[in-house]
Amino acid sequence: MAIKFVDTPYFQALAHSAFAKADEDGDGQIDLGELTLALCRLHCAVNKGAPGLSSLPTKAAVRTILAENDLNRDGVLSLQEFVRFAQIWFKTHGRKFAQRAILLALIYSVFIPQSAELIRDKVPGGRTIPTKLISLAITVGMFLAMLHVFLWSFIYRIADLFGFLLFSLAGEQVSNSL
Repeated sequence: MAIKFVDTPYFQALAHSAFAKADEDGDGQIDLGELTLALCRLHCAVNKGAPGLSSLPTKAAVRTILAENDLNRDGVLSLQEFVRFAQIWFKTHGRKFAQRAILLALIYSVFIPQSAELIRDKVPGGRTIPTKLISLAITVGMFLAMLHVFLWSFIYRIADLFGFLLFSLAGEQVSNSL
């Protein structure tokens, strides 16, 4: 039977190191404030290397993480509880996270430079345009396309919420008139 990454000494060392960094006051526990700060720092570090790969944690999400992983209900995460949380997170999200990181790395290191070279070769006068400028244009174009998708998704969510609110208000008025 193959050993899973979360069961390796390397993963344990990573989890212990992450715990030590998150434990700001060095008391051997991670409280809500320390967990919030650690998750925000993680988000910033991930976004610096791979923009769009993670989202900033909300207060509610951090509270949920603490509540679900604080096994002895003392309001803090011990080292063992933190390692368990890291293992569960990696088992449920790690593969998807790694796949997205690899995809972004391929886009930035292979697709964009190759596309820029193709444009320089195929477009009349393309050889006079610096490759970095073409790469930047492709990156901006991809960003705008992703922004377009995000905005439409956001608009649909707002429309759904608006529809839900209207439906709720209509239902409330009907029940009040009965």
